[in-house]
Amino acid sequence: MSPSGSRPNPSVDEYKAIAKKWTRAQKIKNRHDAKKGKLPDPCQTLTTPESEAQRAASELQKRALKAKKKSAYEKRWWWTASFWMWMLLVHSTGILLFTRGFLLTRLILDKSSECAVPPVAAPALGMGSWKNSGSVDGGCWHPKSFDKAVIILIDALRYDFTVPPSDSTPAQTYHNALTHLHESAVKAPENSFLRPFIADPPTTTLQRLKGLTTGTLPTFIDAGSNFAGTAIEEDNILAQLRKNGKRIAHLGDDTWLSLFPDHFETNISHAYDSFNVWDLHTVDNGVIEHIFPLLKDDQKGQWDVLIGHLLGVDHAGHRYGPEHTAMASKLRQMDKFIREITEKIDDDTLLVVMGDHGMDSKGDHGGESDDEVEAALWMYSKRPFFGRTKPEFVYPPANAKIRPINQIDLVPTLSLLLGIPIPYNNLGGPIEEAFFHLKDKAWDNLATVSHITSAQIHRYQNSYYAARGLDQATSAGSPMSLWEKANAFDSRDVKKIIELFARFQSETLAVCIGVMAAGALVLVTYASKDEDEDFAILENLDLEFAETGFEMSGIGGQEEEIAYKTLNKRLVIIATTTSIPIGGLVFAASMATLSSIQWDAAFIPLMDITAVTVVPLVVLWKVGPKRRGVLESVSSALASFVAFYAIEALATMVWAGHLRRHLMLYRIFSPRFMMAAAVLLVVDFAAILVALIGTRCNTMSIGDAFGWAD
Repeated sequence: MSPSGSRPNPSVDEYKAIAKKWTRAQKIKNRHDAKKGKLPDPCQTLTTPESEAQRAASELQKRALKAKKKSAYEKRWWWTASFWMWMLLVHSTGILLFTRGFLLTRLILDKSSECAVPPVAAPALGMGSWKNSGSVDGGCWHPKSFDKAVIILIDALRYDFTVPPSDSTPAQTYHNALTHLHESAVKAPENSFLRPFIADPPTTTLQRLKGLTTGTLPTFIDAGSNFAGTAIEEDNILAQLRKNGKRIAHLGDDTWLSLFPDHFETNISHAYDSFNVWDLHTVDNGVIEHIFPLLKDDQKGQWDVLIGHLLGVDHAGHRYGPEHTAMASKLRQMDKFIREITEKIDDDTLLVVMGDHGMDSKGDHGGESDDEVEAALWMYSKRPFFGRTKPEFVYPPANAKIRPINQIDLVPTLSLLLGIPIPYNNLGGPIEEAFFHLKDKAWDNLATVSHITSAQIHRYQNSYYAARGLDQATSAGSPMSLWEKANAFDSRDVKKIIELFARFQSETLAVCIGVMAAGALVLVTYASKDEDEDFAILENLDLEFAETGFEMSGIGGQEEEIAYKTLNKRLVIIATTTSIPIGGLVFAASMATLSSIQWDAAFIPLMDITAVTVVPLVVLWKVGPKRRGVLESVSSALASFVAFYAIEALATMVWAGHLRRHLMLYRIFSPRFMMAAAVLLVVDFAAILVALIGTRCNTMSIGDAFGWAD
């Protein structure tokens, strides 16, 4: 018998009976709920074949929806990747066009003019033969006018140093100190002339020497050798002199030796250091000391061209400025020096006095201001030789704005006067005073030399276009059309021929300068979508409120949560100590200039690559697997990040374009552009290869594991 109060254990039959009653009651309840429209309780519903089929169908629907969302995401990702690849193409194209346009690199042809191969035959010029025609003794392409030449280059000889003050301009300290050039041009215009001599920026001595000897315009790559000259390899007037048996003596600035090694007679040449701007007299005194012995009759047989390069005026400007008494004293020394030389030369010697550039009000040069580009040119002959095309041209211009001469015009003028070929790459034209000297045939002679120089430019253009694989433009106003029009004109109207050849030469120069100055095609637009244009819902207000409430409720949380609410001091110390050396690296590298940049700067792009890689991590921080529009958020963040580099590259282009004629274009502004352009392309590649692909891989993995949010 069981203990008092205890119940007997139910038997198996009782369990079965209870289960049968429960099942019957459940079916009755389900039928009753079905009539009322209620769904059965899944927790109380027993598994049946019908429920298994419903579950399988539901699973298929889930898989189909998942595949659809995955396919939609992949399409959006490819559209986003295509946009960034297009953006990379835009950046690359803009940088390429900028470097090929503004940062002009001229192809240097290795061709050289030959005495026996003129650019146009003598019969086409309407010229007969002359004594020793076609040779150096009589003149290669044109009758020779002088056997020898003395070229005096007074560094930084500004034009207004050589003319008296005008009524509208008050007299300065430098006025009326160097008077011989203007006085002789006024008193004896057939023996000399004085005209403004305009330099092509950058107005540095080395660049001006290249233009004065080759007849070419400076380019971006040429400007790089501002203070470190390298030998000129293209055809030039000194090379033509040497090739045709002429002897050259050099005195003064040693820059000539770096540009023209092995061109000068070593036993009579004397070079002096040019970088001590505090020394006003050593170079000048050296030139004066050695030049006059060479002008004696017993020494004239040792040279054909004598070059003297004096630096005192330039150094006086750098040290004191143009309005200091030291400048006036130096100009008076130059005046006395030139007067003595004019007395020493003979009738067969041409004397040329010129400046390579000017100087600004502080005595500096290198830029493109009027005072820096306006130099002076004076030519003198003991016998009457020079003419004028108009009576009003007899007197020297009152200022440098009147009848200026391009410095590259000196190259063909000297070449034809000395009887040697014009250098192959020359772009200059003849100076009219030097060829308008024959009484009855003055215009014919000027037309002939204009035809010769234009034919040489035309030959150079044909060779250049062929070397580049380009076709010349033949539209109206182009150099080719002007050339054909000039050759087809009636040979009796020589004035019209001269005008057309002059237009051809001017148009050629305009094209060259236009390519250099108009190449600034920059990044015009960097696209960034507005939030209103996003096709995905990026935010959910309910989730945002819930997330905010959750974060607010955690303010008084447990101790392990504090690390996520306060800034770790160690991170501040690490960020500060690492950012200072990087900033100091760029600062110490003189704004990333090529010559002074440190080797460690090669790792600077690594910081940018790391930064663009971290951009998706910032967006994905604390983002749940069901967050919609993650791809668009990452792309938008990348757009904001890359826009900084695009704007930086654009700014460097703008400043390089604005300062395209500045002395430090190559050493400061162009390296900044090259650094910004390179980093921009690196960031573009990193955004595509690392950020976007990484986001895709991460999203695909999370979507497969937790389901797709959108």
